Amino acid sequence: ETLDVAIPAAEKDANTTILTDLLEKLLLVRVNLLDPELNTSTIESDTFKSQLRESQLWQTLEYFEGKRQICGHIRTAEVLLNFLRAKGVSGHEQDFTEILRAVALVDSVSIGKLSTSDATSFMKLALAKVDMIMTHSATGRQASKDLLVKLLRDLELPGGADPTCRHQLQVAALLKLVDIVIDGQEEESDDEVRKCLEESVDVLRVDNEASKAASISRLVWLLPKIGRWRAARGDIVSAEEALEESVELLRSGDPSSERLYEALVGLCVVQIRLGMLEEATQVMKEIETLPVAQTASEMTIIKGRLQAAVITSRKEKEKKSKGTQKHLMFEKEHPATTSHSLLCGIGQKWWRQWCGSLVACVAAAAVALMFT
Repeated sequence: ETLDVAIPAAEKDANTTILTDLLEKLLLVRVNLLDPELNTSTIESDTFKSQLRESQLWQTLEYFEGKRQICGHIRTAEVLLNFLRAKGVSGHEQDFTEILRAVALVDSVSIGKLSTSDATSFMKLALAKVDMIMTHSATGRQASKDLLVKLLRDLELPGGADPTCRHQLQVAALLKLVDIVIDGQEEESDDEVRKCLEESVDVLRVDNEASKAASISRLVWLLPKIGRWRAARGDIVSAEEALEESVELLRSGDPSSERLYEALVGLCVVQIRLGMLEEATQVMKEIETLPVAQTASEMTIIKGRLQAAVITSRKEKEKKSKGTQKHLMFEKEHPATTSHSLLCGIGQKWWRQWCGSLVACVAAAAVALMFT
């Protein structure tokens, strides 16, 4: 109530820098008092149920937005989001519109330049927007992925939040992006999203017992796709590594699943391209033990390619072996020729090094004889 009196008075006289700073501090104090996460009594009070406090939050949001005061804007948006959630979101279009309005700044502000506390609050707003548009918009999935990619790229900028906070925010955004892509079950075609998904593998490999099962589930879904993307752009070695890792995870999970079959087929094809024919042969034997392989039409083609590669490799080895044997036999039958070639080579080298000096000596001797 004291703030309700002080703030309008400060607004009338806020024509100097000092009074403006005082007004903004008063506004933020009231914002903090209205935060349900900090002040649980707010929810239980009668004033919370009235429109007055919500209106004050909207007015404060508009004030900071108009002044382009990012810190105040972010804090007010965070409290307004908490306030609306505590009040109860009914699922009506109006509630959806209000929350989107509260978090609208995430589209126009770069998280990479914010302080640690502001960046943490900003990520909370961004993830809230992702959740809302995923459930209320036909184009929400793509818009969510675009927003998360933007957040991840902005977090790579120098400055801003401290490294530990920055890493935590990147992990949160990456995991949300992975879940959106997995939930969609569609083939990802955006190169930026693919790059972020590949970066998420290192995050998912972190051995955290609390989330280990969820991380393995995500990796099992991601790694075969990453292997296929890498192979498509010609990075065959790293494709083989990703597929090998996915196969290891799937073997320890469901050894008869279709995912294991797909990962093994991809691994076999990549190993054929790398010339790892012994490994590919072993993988093919494992594929043939899976029930799904009995009805798979592509098995004939892959087995044919593997067989052709093995035959070609064998012929090349035989050809090299015969060439080596012929060379050894030739040296054995013609040792003099070999020695002569070696001596000729030495003689030519000697002549190139010393012929200039020899000619000079002969010329000097001839001149001396002419004058004796």
